[in-house]
Amino acid sequence: MDDDGQPIDDVFITEERYFFNTRSNAHGNYKLIMDLPTHRYPTLNFLRHGFRGKRISLTRAVLQQNSSYELDLELEENPLSVRLSGWVGNEIGVALEGARVELTALQPPAGENFTLTVFTDPRGKFSLEAVRADEPYDFSINLAPEYSIYRDPDFSVGLNPQQVNIVLESLKFVDIDGMMLNRDSSPVVDFEIYVTNVSTGVHSRKIVSDSSGFFSLKHFPLGEVSITTRGAEIYEINGLVLTDSEYRNLELIFDKGERYLSVWIKDENGVAPPRALVTLDQTFYEGPVRYHQYRSKATRTDGKFSFGNLGKGDYRITVYAPGYQKQEVMHRVINQSDEVEVTLRSLEN
Repeated sequence: MDDDGQPIDDVFITEERYFFNTRSNAHGNYKLIMDLPTHRYPTLNFLRHGFRGKRISLTRAVLQQNSSYELDLELEENPLSVRLSGWVGNEIGVALEGARVELTALQPPAGENFTLTVFTDPRGKFSLEAVRADEPYDFSINLAPEYSIYRDPDFSVGLNPQQVNIVLESLKFVDIDGMMLNRDSSPVVDFEIYVTNVSTGVHSRKIVSDSSGFFSLKHFPLGEVSITTRGAEIYEINGLVLTDSEYRNLELIFDKGERYLSVWIKDENGVAPPRALVTLDQTFYEGPVRYHQYRSKATRTDGKFSFGNLGKGDYRITVYAPGYQKQEVMHRVINQSDEVEVTLRSLEN
């Protein structure tokens, strides 16, 4: 009801985590049936243009373990509260059902997080209630995995908003085969990586090379991708763009080989620091594609440590030790086994 006790129709009532929703009728009455996980209790938003939205969290104490609850409330009028309606379709004009439409305030009032989320109906239509006019928003529409994400990070809504029509671009999917190699062109076998489409942000896949270094990536969208590993040894590939002409024999380069690097850390008096963290990283480019590899280790009390399974190339060795200046040394790994000495300088010098 409003502040005069009159019923309000067409109020949008939605559970904000699980998106169960309904609308009030001409008498202001509503009924919302929710099937929530055990030990989860609803947070409801009551939204209608012309009124200030209201957010209600129901606790276990409020519900008193009953399966039903009656909740009446009053909404305060707000002339700056409007309804934003729209339509979502694809490039050939087909309406898209189930697209997630999200509007997030960039400058919400202190202590508030203002985000509205709805889904398009079978006709591709949506409406967002109780949107505050003349404020900046981040507006996005997502229908993964077949369509690209639409996003406007500087979206504004006027007092008399026009219908918003959004066309989502269909993604093109291809099957990709290739090899994981080191810089000696030898296969990198049984190696696990994660491929993510940068444009969509939602398409991510784990792939593993076989005993010959071969890998296969089926039904993956074209476009820019990032490739990373997970674990103590970090490998990153950025700037790689998958195109129609590059879906066969794709080569990925990783710093994995049979070379061995021993390092001895000491100060100017030849004494090993009690503790030191050593990082080994390598960056190189193949055209626009950037390859970066990173490893780290803590030294033993004698200041000695080693890195194994290295490929060839130029590496940067960086040493951090309490009481000493950070020290960087460049070293080119060519031989099967190399040794490097790094001398640290005291912070007092």
